[in-house]
Amino acid sequence: MPQYADARWLVALEYVNAMPPKDRGSASAPCPHCGRKDEPKGMGATSAFSFGAGWGRVQGVLESMRMPYELVTAQSWKSKVGLLKTPKDYVRTRAAQLYPTSAPYLKLKKHTGRADALMLAHHLWQRERAPIDAQRRIESRVSAMPGATVELF
Repeated sequence: MPQYADARWLVALEYVNAMPPKDRGSASAPCPHCGRKDEPKGMGATSAFSFGAGWGRVQGVLESMRMPYELVTAQSWKSKVGLLKTPKDYVRTRAAQLYPTSAPYLKLKKHTGRADALMLAHHLWQRERAPIDAQRRIESRVSAMPGATVELF
């Protein structure tokens, strides 16, 4: 068993989709991973292939290491941390307030992605600290991974 096959690890991947299509006449099939019925939206073939290949690599690495992961939409985590209808730059400000040691790495506008990742992790951390729900989630992960340990921290 890999050393990371432990219930204490949880990875969140932000569910992303491309720009809206120009033609909305075709019916859409649900996403095989999360069930949403968003269409592949106006992305070029080469870009879509590259994006899908990278997405598959990330999921493959997580699954080979037996690390639990979940898909989270931006709307869901932003609403939980109070950033849903805020300007894009406010995410960097809020992340720097919550995690002052990360402030030097969030100074530039191009660091918004870092701040998003930090706030997504913050959302997961807050959610997992809820004692009853966290215990249930951890127990369900442990039952799916023989030999894993249970530890609330």
